[in-house]
Amino acid sequence: MKQTFFNHRKTAAFLSTVLCLSVLTGCGTPSNQPAQSEGPQQSEQQMEFPYELTIGGVGYSFAFSYDDLTFLGWESQSVKTEDAEKVLVPAGETSESSEDDAVYYKNGDIRGARPIFYNSDAENQFVTECEVVGFVFDDSYNYSYPAGEVAVSGPDGTVELGISTYDEALAALGTPVSDDGTTILYTGNGEETCTKYLKLEFDDTGVLEFLSIQSYTADTED
Repeated sequence: MKQTFFNHRKTAAFLSTVLCLSVLTGCGTPSNQPAQSEGPQQSEQQMEFPYELTIGGVGYSFAFSYDDLTFLGWESQSVKTEDAEKVLVPAGETSESSEDDAVYYKNGDIRGARPIFYNSDAENQFVTECEVVGFVFDDSYNYSYPAGEVAVSGPDGTVELGISTYDEALAALGTPVSDDGTTILYTGNGEETCTKYLKLEFDDTGVLEFLSIQSYTADTED
């Protein structure tokens, strides 16, 4: 049975904090909600995002803190372990732009996962000060993803990394905004720069081999 990481909390106070970060509207984002507007950026940020990441049977709701990441058992697998928490994220950006090995993490049998950190501050921040807003599972660095351990649920079903096929993904997740037969992308505007997106890639046999999911509200200037 799938469970959420909220069920692992030791104290009611800590549980309340995480629920606030990860669930409540206007509190579950790395930054304050921007002012109401009719512009396309507001629409993209506020669009419904009906996808949930599950890792090892535990459901993940974004965003949450670095402390929550380590509480869940994640640890750096960088060759520079002592510098793992010293990776800088540019102001107002995500760690997706970083190529440092320290952004790769492991948890049990899962290795080579990349948490996506978002820095809502006006200055560069270490990952320890940022929010976790997504994950990338690819073959970039010392990776191991046991089949079925990483999954994404959508409106009509669930797809599993290393198991599900292209056709099964479309049936479970709905119609993507971009699809070239091997890569499908679900976003508000069809671009990976969108603050909410889900990207899947399939190998030559049609089996899911790459998964990237991200959901956050960017801090915007008036």
